[in-house]
Amino acid sequence: MIELFRDDFNDGIWTKHAGNPVIRRDQPWAESHYICEPNLLYVDGLFRVWFSQMFPANGKTAVGYATSNDGFTWIKHPGNPVLALGHVEIHRPSVMRHAGTYYLFGVDDEYGKKGPATMRRWTSADGIAWGDERLIMTGTQPWENNGLCNMAVVVDDGGRWHMLYTSDC
Repeated sequence: MIELFRDDFNDGIWTKHAGNPVIRRDQPWAESHYICEPNLLYVDGLFRVWFSQMFPANGKTAVGYATSNDGFTWIKHPGNPVLALGHVEIHRPSVMRHAGTYYLFGVDDEYGKKGPATMRRWTSADGIAWGDERLIMTGTQPWENNGLCNMAVVVDDGGRWHMLYTSDC
């Protein structure tokens, strides 16, 4: 067995990969400001990562996708961005796979600039073509006034979905 990533955490210090960065801005759609907020899954022997990127065509944040056999050499999807919409931005993508379906959760207007922040969910059979958009949460609590931020979604053994999320206030 080859170990690609390992740390025993005895010293609490991570060792940085000498070849960093492993993903660079090199696609026309990704040449604006940043690539950030990566979300990594290892599925069927392949590393898959979804990430946020400013989409110059409409100035909104979109989601890109890349794959890697080894976790160091990445190939971006030629159809990036894989999720870009005119009516919402997609910040902080969180992707999970459950029962053969990919679920992507993302927040829009995360700092409450145009109104209450929202969280949406999309589904995909392959992690590339996304549909079935659903509004799943709107910031309504006083502590959510500055936006909804990071989220982690899990499904327990009983089939119940749980989410932890943060607000930027």
